[in-house]
Amino acid sequence: MALLRTYRIETERVILRCYEAADAPAMSEVILRNHDHLNPWMPWAVKDQHTVNFCADLIRTFSGNYHLGIDYPMAMLDARDGRYIGGTGLHARVGLGALEIGYWIDGQYARQGLTTHVAAALTKAAFEYEGVHRMNIHMQVGNIGSERIPQRLGFVREGLMREFNHLSEGKYADIHRFTMLREEYDASDLKSMKLKAFGFDGSELTQLPA
Repeated sequence: MALLRTYRIETERVILRCYEAADAPAMSEVILRNHDHLNPWMPWAVKDQHTVNFCADLIRTFSGNYHLGIDYPMAMLDARDGRYIGGTGLHARVGLGALEIGYWIDGQYARQGLTTHVAAALTKAAFEYEGVHRMNIHMQVGNIGSERIPQRLGFVREGLMREFNHLSEGKYADIHRFTMLREEYDASDLKSMKLKAFGFDGSELTQLPA
């Protein structure tokens, strides 16, 4: 897949964008405060690891990978005040013509439909502005809240990937796999979602031809 055109997405509820150096303090504070909320499903959320310096180094990697077309992590911001509320992104690890959505959110903002809204916005942006053929969402078995998100959006459960997620030395977890194809997106309510997408230079993007 070519370099991602989209560097920023705006909806009435959230702003999703490529990480910036200034995000490190807020990212650190939110992850450290949410360790117990995140760690059962996000093995990377190691207790007390995400200091400001650690997050600054992560953001340098995130930004570099974004510009190089390797991976596309995004900061999740509350559109009302610009507050950092979690991480999301589009991951280019599921084959040609496809992207995978990842997400996590500050527990203070959970159960408000925000993560579903974010996944919907990323799905629309990927199909309309990036021209993908397939979108994927994966989650660890047992993460019921996360599992409901693709179901609400009309993704199809394809199956189970056994012991796919490496948790720690000698420990693995099964993963649910959900997908949506372009023709399924075209027939869904997601097409009517309102958002704006912006490129690297800050200019608003136009949708690609269907």
